[in-house]
Amino acid sequence: MANDEIKSIIVGIEQLKKQNEEREIADLIPLVLSQTLNSTKAKTIMELDENLKLALATTKTHFPSNSVAAICDLFSFLVKRRIQNCQDFSDCKDQIIEVGKKLYEISLSSRTKIAEFAQPFIGDGASILVHGFSHCVIATLKEAAKNNKQFNIFVTEGRPSSSGKLVAQLLKNEGMPVTMIPDSAVARNIEKIDMILIGADVVAESGGVVSQIGAYQISITAAAFRKPFYVAVESNRFSRIYPLSQRDLPAEKINADLINQYADIGITFDGLSSDYTPPSYIALLFTDIGVFTPSAVSDQLISLYNNEN
Repeated sequence: MANDEIKSIIVGIEQLKKQNEEREIADLIPLVLSQTLNSTKAKTIMELDENLKLALATTKTHFPSNSVAAICDLFSFLVKRRIQNCQDFSDCKDQIIEVGKKLYEISLSSRTKIAEFAQPFIGDGASILVHGFSHCVIATLKEAAKNNKQFNIFVTEGRPSSSGKLVAQLLKNEGMPVTMIPDSAVARNIEKIDMILIGADVVAESGGVVSQIGAYQISITAAAFRKPFYVAVESNRFSRIYPLSQRDLPAEKINADLINQYADIGITFDGLSSDYTPPSYIALLFTDIGVFTPSAVSDQLISLYNNEN
């Protein structure tokens, strides 16, 4: 794969993101990768496979996040599976384009489906705690408001990225009552809460989720007070990773400026952006293919990877 082809991947994703600001980077990657691989100068399946590996490595390096890694792994698996059944080289490229389009189309419709599946679990008059920025969570709450349900929303600040401010503003603009609370005040306010609703970057094979830092400690607090902890997430975030502890997660950093500020005074700042919430703390996962208990995720992964046609 030539340097200009590698550069076209990065530029293509960035341009598509500008045209689709409400879409996440991970949603756009399959479409750009499939188009790039379709136009590659590779003339054999072996060369195409090498180009695929380089394209995935480039994408993961330039857009480092758990969700990007998950969608890249899924795209790679589906493409390689399709290529194995190709009759000729031109058919291989057609199959790659089809995989990219399919994953992109799934992402376009997923939020609406997730919002619909989640509605029976949002009670009228409920107080809902939201942590971290998630389009799926926002879509779910907007659908509940559209159905004339009355509820109160508590949004954590979501430090160190302070994502809660954007979430609160978006929900407020939709006419929903929002109260912002510090991350450290979750336990102080938990008795007011009826349910917790978060998004996720990745759903592990165990049914646990990787999401914005702080979700794990919120889930522990929720369990102690017997408050249901729900996750709204796309099925294309399901991954075959199986973390056994927080140390098994990639060291994904955020807020480099904050890290540097502390470094200037000789203090190390732990700027990790995500943590892992084990399945034992999760009540249900709301996805575009249905509502699942964490224990059912493994079966869904088998279906996703073996019956993608």
